[in-house]
Amino acid sequence: MAELLQRSVARSVWPESLHWDWGNKAHDIALLSVSAVGIVCDGEWQGLLLTKTAPYVARCGQDRGKPLVYVDYIESAPWNWSLAALAPLQPRFKGVGSVLLREAVQQSFREEFHGRVGLHSLPQAEMFYEHCGMTRVGKDRQKQNLTYFEFTQQQASLFLNGGNT
Repeated sequence: MAELLQRSVARSVWPESLHWDWGNKAHDIALLSVSAVGIVCDGEWQGLLLTKTAPYVARCGQDRGKPLVYVDYIESAPWNWSLAALAPLQPRFKGVGSVLLREAVQQSFREEFHGRVGLHSLPQAEMFYEHCGMTRVGKDRQKQNLTYFEFTQQQASLFLNGGNT
């Protein structure tokens, strides 16, 4: 945030997740239906993932109504962001978001949900989830009008096997 302010970057192009406070999300981890995974490298956090299972169910096709892993929050550390406004600064690590999303799919298989994963995307991340092969279900008025995405069983398997990363 300090770097963006120093460079007088317009707030309209700041990462939409910049306001997230992961410390406030920690209380959810005590619930049985909530899991958290983090990536640490070189002694620093590189990304975090918070998933929930109950009461989330699939919305797509033949999977409709079946349980899934819901990605409540997924985030790469700010020093891993690739922002044109911060050029020539380069991300320390690339692919953190893909690794975390892969973990959500693997969790779904471990839970015997067959890879089904759902999430609501911030607008700046929508292209990422499309590139990963998720189905764009549509805007959700119940969730701040964010676009909902979902992996079907087949899409999840393709993603894990490197078809879309």
